[in-house]
Amino acid sequence: MCRCPLARMLWEEMAAAFSMPCLDSITNSSTEWALLLLNDCPEEQWLPVLMTFLANWYVWNEVVHHKSAPTIEAFCRFLCIDIDSLRCIEQHPHGDIMKGKMVLSLEPCRSHTKAGAMPASCSRPPERWTKPPVGWNKLNIDGAWREDGTGGAGMILRDCDGTIIYSSRRFLRSCISPLEAEVVACMEGIALTLDWSTSPFILETDSLVAANMINEPDQNRSRVVALICEIKRLLLLGREHVVLHVSRSRNKVSH
Repeated sequence: MCRCPLARMLWEEMAAAFSMPCLDSITNSSTEWALLLLNDCPEEQWLPVLMTFLANWYVWNEVVHHKSAPTIEAFCRFLCIDIDSLRCIEQHPHGDIMKGKMVLSLEPCRSHTKAGAMPASCSRPPERWTKPPVGWNKLNIDGAWREDGTGGAGMILRDCDGTIIYSSRRFLRSCISPLEAEVVACMEGIALTLDWSTSPFILETDSLVAANMINEPDQNRSRVVALICEIKRLLLLGREHVVLHVSRSRNKVSH
């Protein structure tokens, strides 16, 4: 890993993000150095360390075979998404992973907790909506879906003082899934935001899947591909923006 500059850079970025050991502090003392490293790490660092090992192995193979590896920024983003997804599955085995509306804890879940009970280490006080930075607006959206094929979309835009710029809701006469409802809410919220304000904005959604689809640079191949393409077109109109996934407790008004 030390011989590959890309692998070293990737480790250093992930170490800063997840408080992993600095690369220079790792000693290759034996054939079991990786196990010794994990033994010295707190349990909550095991997943980031193992995921970074896997990514470094991929980077090394790409370099050896004279292929161009993804950028460090892209690699870190995808690793963080994968880590959040795995933690979500571990902490909420019966949750709706497609909507991603679960609160994640950085603490590991314990296997000896009672079946069906939320581990104490995985709970934390509900988060509240926070104001955007000065000069920015914040757009919160949420979608709802019913099994009869209908749905709804809600959105609200507020400024740095928390003052409402606009709020809107819409009945969806045809909606195939909860994800489509979320994506439609994102699309309409962005379109209204571009009309009602000239300030940069932060979009917050409690759907992890929708946020990832909007942020990922590759072409989307899901059933909502047309909606995702329209969202990306709107975001390319020049307005500075950030798309974030947040917990439902920080998205109550639009919900």
